[in-house]
Amino acid sequence: MKAHFSRYIRSLFLNKSIIITLAIDVLTVLLISLSWSFFNKALEWRLYLLTGGKSVETLKTTLLSGSAETTQLFLHNTKIFAYLFFIGIIVLLLFTLFLSAASQYAVWSVLTPKRITFSYKTTLSWCRVFLLFVLFSAGAFVLYSGLLLLVNFLLPANQLLTAITVGMIKSFSIILFLVWSLLVLFYFNEKKQILESMNTSFQWIKTHRQNFLILLLFAGVTFILLNLLLQRLLPLGFMMTASAPFLFFIRLGVFLIYFNWLRWFIFNELNREQEAK
Repeated sequence: MKAHFSRYIRSLFLNKSIIITLAIDVLTVLLISLSWSFFNKALEWRLYLLTGGKSVETLKTTLLSGSAETTQLFLHNTKIFAYLFFIGIIVLLLFTLFLSAASQYAVWSVLTPKRITFSYKTTLSWCRVFLLFVLFSAGAFVLYSGLLLLVNFLLPANQLLTAITVGMIKSFSIILFLVWSLLVLFYFNEKKQILESMNTSFQWIKTHRQNFLILLLFAGVTFILLNLLLQRLLPLGFMMTASAPFLFFIRLGVFLIYFNWLRWFIFNELNREQEAK
């Protein structure tokens, strides 16, 4: 345990790999955010052209009192708006998936000691991994929501106790999912086979229960320390008055820092174990 703790302390210090991977993640989030923001603004502009900036009631009155040609033109423009909306959503979802997969491909290439050659086929494999994680996340969210409903039903009518319990369940669920996801990505980076990587990660957890619990322990400790630091830097009064977008990007930044540290820590632990064999 002493050796694990020593490596954990060393992992908290910034290094070149963490800075590079963090920069890749930040750039990816920035590009995805700008793409969705641009799409949202384009839809707002198109909607303004469609309605002329009129309210629903005013537009309804205009259409009822207008000519048949005006109504037909409005319906035609509405169809165009609907097509642009659905096609834009599909294109942006595919773009988000591809960019996220490509960025993680780049991140793990930075972490891996051996040189990795980028290829279109491998990038598509990373896309399939991310799509699988989306499906797993949806299933995990359903289970998590059911667990919260059960907790709220079983606990006494004590708001403080319920809030603490729900917060602990939420934090543990996030940490557990992140650790397992990074285990899968570590083995996928080596094997390039999705199901085999998932099976290997479960086998590793089964045969290395103590190491897995240590990973969860240190991940939890860092999660708590980061939240305490955030509360120290941003007092409750400021958090209550700050704008929602500002708080969102602050929390997103803290999450990216935490995720990059956790990925680096897990990669080092697993890589060290493989080199020791």
